[in-house]
Amino acid sequence: MSTFIICASGQSLTQDDVDYCRGKGTVIVTNNTYELAPWADVLWGCDEVWWEKYPEAMDFKGRKISVQYSEVEQIQTLDRPGLGLEQVHTGGNGGYQAINWAYLQGATKIVMLGFDMHGTHWHGKHKRGLGNVHNFKAWIPAFGRLAKDLERQGVDVINCTPGTALHCFKKQDLRETI
Repeated sequence: MSTFIICASGQSLTQDDVDYCRGKGTVIVTNNTYELAPWADVLWGCDEVWWEKYPEAMDFKGRKISVQYSEVEQIQTLDRPGLGLEQVHTGGNGGYQAINWAYLQGATKIVMLGFDMHGTHWHGKHKRGLGNVHNFKAWIPAFGRLAKDLERQGVDVINCTPGTALHCFKKQDLRETI
């Protein structure tokens, strides 16, 4: 079984939970979450402006991926609903993209953390001139389509985010999952 753990930046994410994931699968962190897991395998920073505002992220030792920033590994995407079977579909946010990318890398089990889909980030509001707009009303239904597609592909997806607004994935406590 190929397990991927995706740590997004929702307000429920804790250092303790991130630390627990170390060594239990391929760990992907989105945006500032690399600060909690500098040891992670992949840093997914989809937006060019984020990379420009956080140049210290270039020191991250793992694989650095973006859909817009050409100074790191750039992944080609399609702005289509559901699961991309050959190319990452955007879904409007980096967490969605990271899930799709994990599938394309052969994930048979995907564990989600920090996918609150309400509130702000574990680190509070973005600073350095970055916006804090969250389009949860569009993102949540997009995840619903993604969940159905992943289920059809036989991928076990478990949302271990306490208090998540995403009800389309199986929910379980992190320590019972991995």
